[in-house]
Amino acid sequence: MNGKNLFAGFLGVLLTLVCLGEPLAAGALAGTVSEERFQWRGQVDGIDEILIRGGEVRVRHLAAKPIQRQDHRFTSPLPEWDVDLELYKIEGRGDVELIEEPSSWNEYTAVVRIDDSDHIGDGYYEFELTWNERDSWGDWGDRDDRNPWDDEDDGDDADDDDPDTDVWSWDDDRDGGAFRWEGRVDIGAEIRVRGGEHEVSDAGGQGTQEYRSRFTADLPEAELPVSLRQLDGRGRIELIQSPNADNGYTAVVRIDDSDSGDDTYAFELSWPLP
Repeated sequence: MNGKNLFAGFLGVLLTLVCLGEPLAAGALAGTVSEERFQWRGQVDGIDEILIRGGEVRVRHLAAKPIQRQDHRFTSPLPEWDVDLELYKIEGRGDVELIEEPSSWNEYTAVVRIDDSDHIGDGYYEFELTWNERDSWGDWGDRDDRNPWDDEDDGDDADDDDPDTDVWSWDDDRDGGAFRWEGRVDIGAEIRVRGGEHEVSDAGGQGTQEYRSRFTADLPEAELPVSLRQLDGRGRIELIQSPNADNGYTAVVRIDDSDSGDDTYAFELSWPLP
């Protein structure tokens, strides 16, 4: 049998299987990747954030009335490793936005913000998150058991030096320390960092609501160069004081939010070893 007849015979076998209601499984030709889903629905008035971690869901209420008649379902828990999420807005008159993807910084939590603040009363919203998850024989190594905060990890991940790596992931092979902060700011705020502690003061308006903060090491009592990296926020974040003897070795960060209403801000301070 020549090559042309052999190909025709193989194609005929495939068509026969499909006609018999036995199509080839996707994994047979496309590898071992399956799509998982999370679906949510509810009545929203104002601004709310839906936080998804593993198989748990909680709501961070930011403005107006709390969510009513909410419901959700998973096809599988959200994995405890970095995955690329796709957000599909199914229904809703306002904005639905994926503002945070799972990473080691946020303990592998996805955050979806629903903003209904431009409308009167509450409205019905529905959205879906999807991601691809490899099966048990995919090449994930010991990723499930690795603690990204464990200083004993070997740090040989090839992505450590990749500038496009998720901004929330820490570099465990760093030579210095770091402090990260995230919160909701209206008008302005100052965050003072000293040692392993920080203090937040706001400039009025709706005030400042801290979501989370974390140190990898205490800020040393020494005059060190401190670098600031803005991770989120529509306004300006600037380092207005570096640690020195006159200010008790304190780093001071100012957030300026000149637009109306509040917004989410996040930044990272980093410094070398003394």
